[in-house]
Amino acid sequence: MLWTWDKTDAVVRCGLVSAVLTVAARAVISSCCWSSFFILWGALATLYVISAFPQVSTKGRAVLITGCDSGFGLHLALHLHKLGFRVFAGCLQADGRGRAGAESLQKLKSDRLHVVQLDVTSQAQVDKAVKEVKKILPDGEVLWGLVNNAGWATYGDVEWVSLDTVSRIVDVNVLGLIAVTKAFLPLLRRSKGTSIFTEASIREMAAKMWESMDPEVKADYGRERFEARVQLMKSYSNSGDTDVTPVLNAFTEGLVQRWPQVRYNPMNVYFRTRVFIATHLPECIYEKIYVG
Repeated sequence: MLWTWDKTDAVVRCGLVSAVLTVAARAVISSCCWSSFFILWGALATLYVISAFPQVSTKGRAVLITGCDSGFGLHLALHLHKLGFRVFAGCLQADGRGRAGAESLQKLKSDRLHVVQLDVTSQAQVDKAVKEVKKILPDGEVLWGLVNNAGWATYGDVEWVSLDTVSRIVDVNVLGLIAVTKAFLPLLRRSKGTSIFTEASIREMAAKMWESMDPEVKADYGRERFEARVQLMKSYSNSGDTDVTPVLNAFTEGLVQRWPQVRYNPMNVYFRTRVFIATHLPECIYEKIYVG
């Protein structure tokens, strides 16, 4: 079992709960001493660690991952295959005409790694993928996990983004996720498996956005402000942690833990602090520190 920031968070929360219970107990029972806090904290933390430890075997279990053309989907497909899972890698362009993900997966020539054509916005392709998975799964093996990794996003002010773009985002990130989950739930239910949801060229996107923008909006905002926002997005996209290992570990734990968590947060200390400030402190403090 890997020790992660999620587990550290859980142990700290056990301490907070123990502190609240101890204070409440002292208010009712004056003889209750503070040593009970440490005993309770230790007991709760031990129970948590014990519950997080048991793992299922990867043998005889398959996982379907959407969005394996690049990014996390591609990395996760390779990672889970290495761990022993049978992997169905859903790609938007399984013939390799798009990004190199499908081609690199097919080059492995493994009997446990299958590239599946899967556009999550196409019900016909979703239905076909279900049939293909059923056909390929050997007797005695089950579809254990579904990782809804496929996602699409844009950036910019509301007036800059066309309704077609918004519709595309909803189709991929919401309706596509629901369609794939509904289609594969019967297979997952039989194996009592797991479903994981995730939220994935800036210059090309910016060009299309500017071309489709209303002339009045262009005049109001100006090209200079638009380009400044594009540069900000480039900086934001390149400022993240380049090590994808924590994310892959979070995906893996969600699939192999006997009692998986509802939510995994594979963030480093900086982003955990930032999220804490954003969610627990007044908005003005967050804006002063991070927005300016």
